[in-house]
Amino acid sequence: MMVSINEAKKTIQNGKIVIYPTDTVWGMGCDPFNQKAVDELFRIKGKKIDGLSIMLNDINLIYDFCVVNKKAKKIVEEFLPGPITLILKSKKNLLKALLEMGILESAYL
Repeated sequence: MMVSINEAKKTIQNGKIVIYPTDTVWGMGCDPFNQKAVDELFRIKGKKIDGLSIMLNDINLIYDFCVVNKKAKKIVEEFLPGPITLILKSKKNLLKALLEMGILESAYL
């Protein structure tokens, strides 16, 4: 079943899980600021709480949420937007479940 971006957005805003395509794989996601949704995502995936990927629709948000060293900044500036994932340490203003995350900037956003 295909749904519109607006329907997926409403689903996420209501604390539910969505399945979405990226440039490289299918992913499962939720609102990373909703602890109940994050807990449910880990339960569904059968994962221990160790880190998640987040998708951002603006490259500059990486600097708000992640510690970006010089090497990572060069990669961000050279390759994003694009189908790559960066593994970065999160800043302290995220849920503790997101202590380490992958950042994926997707053409689908």
